Amino acid sequence: MEYPHTIRLRGLWGYEVLVDQSPPGTQPEALSGVMRVPGDWSDTLGRFFRGRVRYRRTFNWPSQLEPHERVWLAIDGVDAHGDATLNGQPLGTIDGYALPARFEITPQLAKHNELWLDVACPPAVKDQAACLRPGRRYASGGPIGEVRLEVCSAASIASLALYVEPVEIRQIHVAGLVAGSGDDLTVVVIVAGREIASQAVTAAQPFKIVAAADGLPMWRDPADQAHTAPVECRLLSRGMCLWTGQRQMALPASGIFIPEPCLQMVDSGVANRRGARGLGRFGWLASREILADEVYDSLDWSGTRLVQGVRREWLERLAPRLAHHPSIAAWAALDPSARESNEPAYGRPWLSSDFWEQAAP
Repeated sequence: MEYPHTIRLRGLWGYEVLVDQSPPGTQPEALSGVMRVPGDWSDTLGRFFRGRVRYRRTFNWPSQLEPHERVWLAIDGVDAHGDATLNGQPLGTIDGYALPARFEITPQLAKHNELWLDVACPPAVKDQAACLRPGRRYASGGPIGEVRLEVCSAASIASLALYVEPVEIRQIHVAGLVAGSGDDLTVVVIVAGREIASQAVTAAQPFKIVAAADGLPMWRDPADQAHTAPVECRLLSRGMCLWTGQRQMALPASGIFIPEPCLQMVDSGVANRRGARGLGRFGWLASREILADEVYDSLDWSGTRLVQGVRREWLERLAPRLAHHPSIAAWAALDPSARESNEPAYGRPWLSSDFWEQAAP
């Protein structure tokens, strides 16, 4: 079997409102029923609902699970935050709508299983919303990220982050954590079908590989066709592949020039309405919201640059999702009074929070 083997828990989940903090006159009619996941609760509970909702989903023991295999529950984020429970046993917290959580659940698995996601979205408070839900202050809450089971071998890679330094340096960085257990482990990096680096790693320890970015194409702006190439990361044990992850990457343009007047602002609503071709008409975009993965893929394809807003304390956990996208040209701090930094983060400059005063509303 190729690892990880993914079982997506999409579809209709049961729900029950645990706490209703909605504004007067906006309370939902049905406090229980079914709702589609991933997605917010606007169609079922109303766009103004605020409170805490329990989502329920049952699933069976994964078929043909081998003794050496491990099962992980991966949650790509809930809005605004939540807790996961399996068969009555707490697993842990999900800290934000764009912050993934991953729990090993092999010991808790039974023949028949019940998963609970308790999702809370409190009433909107200006400062709190900016801190807890950047870019989504007026959006509805819920489990908006993918929920899935990942069947892995005894060892796997968690929090895989890939990024490249500016074109003058031409280096690719590969970082992650070896989860699980195993001996004689090696991480191999392959660009466009050719191995460029390998390194011995240790179970339960982080690793970082820096290598020449040979084989990566130059990424282009909207005036030309955008190009990317597959970068594959494999975890091996005695020559046997235990885990594989892949990203599309390119060498970013050197330097950054942010045009004036202001950039075109984009959020998930604008992205959904315009689509990839519509967004590609803009040379530069800016977003306070962490967007869906397919939006960043579209920007990579169209050659459109984005200034991505992010809370500084979120970046380490967001990097596995975002750092490989050549379309993200810079980070702009969402933290009040955050200053511009000369130290790049994941190959990109940090812009101060003052940037948002110049950006289009």
